[in-house]
Amino acid sequence: MTMETAETSESVRKQGNEKYKAKKFDAAVLLYQKAAELAPDQAAPLSNLSSALFELADYAACDEACNSALALLGEASEHELARQKLYSRLARARFAMKKIDEAGQAVSLMAEGSERSDLEMVLKNQIANRAIAPDAKALHTRLILEHPRYKPMIRTVPEYYSVGHDMPESLYTSDLQNTGRKKISLMFGGIGDARNLHCTLLSIVGDEVSSGGKIQRLSKVSGIGKLYHFTLVDIKPAAIARDLVIFLLLNEIADYEGDMESVIKHKLLPCLYYTYLAPVMPRGVFDVLQKRIKTMVEMLEGSRDLPNFLEVPMMYRPQIIRILKQWQSEASEEYPPARMRSCAVIGRRRAEMQLQVHGIQYGLQYGGGPISSPVPRGCAKEKKFYEATGLLPLTSAKYKLYRPELRACIEGYDAAAGPRSMSEAAAKAIKIGNETWATNVTMVDLDWQRNKPVEEPMLDCGDDIFFFANMLVYSSIAPPRPGGLYDYVEMWFTLVASAFGELKHRLKIEACVGDITAVLEQVRYGVVGHREMAEKPDTAATSQHSVTAGSASKDLSEYPQAYDRIHLSNIPDYIGGTLSSFLYASPITYPGKSSYITSTCLRNPPRFKSIASFDNEYITLSAPSDLAKVFQVSMEPLEDPNEGMATCSYTIWHHHPSSKNLQDLMSREKLETWLFRLFLKIALPVEKLLIQDNALIYSPLNLTIFFRLLLHLHNVGYPSHWLSGIWTEILSGKITTSARPPKTEPLSLKEVKTPMPVTDQSTKPFVAELSTLTTLWQPILPFTLPATNLPLLHEIHKYTIRFNSVSDHASNIPTFILLIHSIQNLSPGTSIRKHLVDDAANNSNFHVITTWTYNRQTRTAKFCLRNDVLFKSRRGMKIAIWRSDDWTRQSSEQDVGKIRDRGVWVGGIPDDDDGDESEGSDEDEDEDSPGRDILHRFMEDVMMGGRSRDWEDY
Repeated sequence: MTMETAETSESVRKQGNEKYKAKKFDAAVLLYQKAAELAPDQAAPLSNLSSALFELADYAACDEACNSALALLGEASEHELARQKLYSRLARARFAMKKIDEAGQAVSLMAEGSERSDLEMVLKNQIANRAIAPDAKALHTRLILEHPRYKPMIRTVPEYYSVGHDMPESLYTSDLQNTGRKKISLMFGGIGDARNLHCTLLSIVGDEVSSGGKIQRLSKVSGIGKLYHFTLVDIKPAAIARDLVIFLLLNEIADYEGDMESVIKHKLLPCLYYTYLAPVMPRGVFDVLQKRIKTMVEMLEGSRDLPNFLEVPMMYRPQIIRILKQWQSEASEEYPPARMRSCAVIGRRRAEMQLQVHGIQYGLQYGGGPISSPVPRGCAKEKKFYEATGLLPLTSAKYKLYRPELRACIEGYDAAAGPRSMSEAAAKAIKIGNETWATNVTMVDLDWQRNKPVEEPMLDCGDDIFFFANMLVYSSIAPPRPGGLYDYVEMWFTLVASAFGELKHRLKIEACVGDITAVLEQVRYGVVGHREMAEKPDTAATSQHSVTAGSASKDLSEYPQAYDRIHLSNIPDYIGGTLSSFLYASPITYPGKSSYITSTCLRNPPRFKSIASFDNEYITLSAPSDLAKVFQVSMEPLEDPNEGMATCSYTIWHHHPSSKNLQDLMSREKLETWLFRLFLKIALPVEKLLIQDNALIYSPLNLTIFFRLLLHLHNVGYPSHWLSGIWTEILSGKITTSARPPKTEPLSLKEVKTPMPVTDQSTKPFVAELSTLTTLWQPILPFTLPATNLPLLHEIHKYTIRFNSVSDHASNIPTFILLIHSIQNLSPGTSIRKHLVDDAANNSNFHVITTWTYNRQTRTAKFCLRNDVLFKSRRGMKIAIWRSDDWTRQSSEQDVGKIRDRGVWVGGIPDDDDGDESEGSDEDEDEDSPGRDILHRFMEDVMMGGRSRDWEDY
């Protein structure tokens, strides 16, 4: 090699170094490659190249460059420092690719020192955990199915809303016919009373008919056209049970194919009318309803076949069957017609008063006054009668559903000359209704009612059921001369049944029970049992849309793993806002303008001045460019962006998978600051004073959200070493950042945008839980976290603790945490937040647990945690339930010694009792005695080959 060549190679390498320092790694790579070509026998250009490739997250190329440089360096002692840098980089590149065994080879070549020691500990943990839980998919499935995503509520059963409030809107538009996919897949989250699905059926058939043959329709015998898959999700099994019964009624009407005499004979439309809207119904209609409930029970239990259009996965059936059987007897016994009718009358008055109060409040802020709803044409008299009696008349002359004396009462009330005669007619009607009518059992959710505080015994059925007619009129569905509410509803369900009959042979309705994020995640990763036949997004997107009738059945049996559209209603108000929407829903929507997720804010729209304000509260990001770089989403512009309470409008978000090039992503520094800010926002929500405010902003997410976020960011293209570095710093107990715990609510745009000096922020109170969760999630993450303070899998145990008392105050909010601490005299009214924020307060004495479940009947908490925390914390430590909104204590304090060990979380001795405590079980133990629990833990650790400990440690 000539001196001129060597100098040229060196000069090019120096140019590469300048680009590297400027973080222009792509340019640096080109220069280093050129330098290596000019001096093929020198290791320096290849070593520099490996460093630049590492920064670009091209870890495989980094590995190759490291090995090439090492080959050139040879074994000469003067190159030892250069070799050690390459060994270190090689090990970290392989950890980033999760090549554990290969990383171990590189670590073994490193010189003795702290770095090698740390990497050896990471390596040993990885190998040990892989031996304990070799099936990462099975572990992921268990985490998805078992681990909660939110902090628990003390009142553990969510509320049941039997009547929806949305304007019926279709999730279908004709542009979906042009996707090139043979099947249109729609998901309805929070399906409720299914009004949007019903409207969607009408829209599809209307579009096909009005197209004049341009849209090819798959006939029952032959032809080509689109297939449809609807996934229905509701957290309430009662909502799904009710919808299934209504589907049976619609299916029967459709099967009569216009034979209205048979429809009238079997009272199918009156049954739909009362089941859908009324709290009580005539006895003859009740009998029709009960027959369909019995049929659905038999179908779900397997003694009868479900209709071909319907799929109810086995994992959800027990919950639905239990509700249906309650409706067969218990619901009527606990809520007889007299009680239901009274709840309707009182609830309607209360709802009207609240509506006026809210109207005045919103009017003061946005202009306007009290809110009123117009009475639908033809309904004025029966609306007054219903509000006075709780009995809903049926005005159609086709049916004779009432005793003559009740009809006389209704007519007498209509013709009454004054309040006294109206009152007398109403009293007579009430007496007859109480004695001869029956409860609409589908409006009763005994799970919810039995879970309510004793001071709230009423069943909430105070909705303005006549407003449904106004909604239909707004949707251009109204009879020409309505005689009452029934005429509107009859027209609606007649049309829906007709559309259903047209589509049901090419339609699959999949009914799922559960939290929407749980179902979305199960769909995405294919862990729902019936989804083994799920289509993959990459293949489904390119499938031919043409399908013969002979293959339609097969195609309908294939479940989508990606959707054209997902309707989330206002669920984001309760599940972490758009952060949850973007993490769970967006990734399983097809890319492109015709596909989207859509949601609205109904819980607290006055709190948000704009959509950006809403996003900022839940994500701590608001700029469209940032949302695109992190979540690959873009929002469709609102029709009127200056409209007051803009969040009341349905927003539409499109999914746009983008380039994984670093220049198209958020910078490393900005990503780090954002993740630190989001962590502080979720771990330490701002202290709220009015926790019973109707417009309270929920902060429900527990810390498991960050592992889902790490998975998402890696899929988007963010480098593994960025993500692992950020998370390892959080795990260290201290982050150095310009981010701060939130001070405003909703989090103001100004607070996020105001530059702050870099300082240290403590994360110590959360490290015990975070390190536990990190060990559980590490096998699923596509990269290795080089943290040295993680427990082994078998050192994570399940625990339960029973509390002597738990307050029911504001207990239906997902805000509760467990707090282990050693601070004396923390009264129930003391805010704990300042202790968690301030490192000077020695907050290492606090351990916060956000991921846990609560049994209301036994006042028992169940959680998992690394076992060394409780070994070290047994003496002088307390555990209690605290709030994370006003940060006060909700329960009695218990000694940590009362905590029961239920065995290892994974890979250990099976636990016969998964955590419910019997009354008084804790009082029988001596907290200072090791007892059988500690002996059990000691023996279990020995059997699992745990780290060496002395008995005294237990």
